[in-house]
Amino acid sequence: MAEEMIRPDMEEDLTITLSLEDGDIECDVITVLEAGENSYIVVTPTDGMYQGEEVDYWIYRYHEENGEPVLECIEDEQEYEIAADAFDEYLDTLDFDALLGSDDE
Repeated sequence: MAEEMIRPDMEEDLTITLSLEDGDIECDVITVLEAGENSYIVVTPTDGMYQGEEVDYWIYRYHEENGEPVLECIEDEQEYEIAADAFDEYLDTLDFDALLGSDDE
């Protein structure tokens, strides 16, 4: 089961800047999860778009070195599935109506 390390109700929004081949992109951190033997960070571009295509989220392997976050691409399909399943479990635990402030009952 995935263990949540960063809570969505944190008072401060966390952002990171990813340096990609075609430039830097600022992303909101959705959460950091532990699954299997690794930690994973789930991010979404702050503006919600990347080169004209909508992106729901990106998942990277995550660890820290000397207090600095290090993100690594997940190249193994099986490992990516483990991380994606952990994120799906995380999403299942959220109360979206409460997060969105919905008054519908």
